[in-house]
Amino acid sequence: MKPVLLTGFEPFGSDRDNPSQGIVERLDGCSIGGISVIGRVLPCVFYQAPRVLEAHILEQSPGLRMEDLVRGIQLAIATCLESRLD
Repeated sequence: MKPVLLTGFEPFGSDRDNPSQGIVERLDGCSIGGISVIGRVLPCVFYQAPRVLEAHILEQSPGLRMEDLVRGIQLAIATCLESRLD
């Protein structure tokens, strides 16, 4: 199975750290449920982040990106809430 690409961001401005950076650095190289996790840190520069992300995707060729999981979770939550409103 192809790995999951998990991304976080470097510290912003004068901040000394960014929790998302720590998470992806700790999970990089782990295996969760038999799926390898690739953790990468993106720059907090608006025009650079998309290019760096694209380079990571091309380099790693992941089967899934964290943003795909988030969209799926959002859809599942919305579907669940809609069904409860009916």
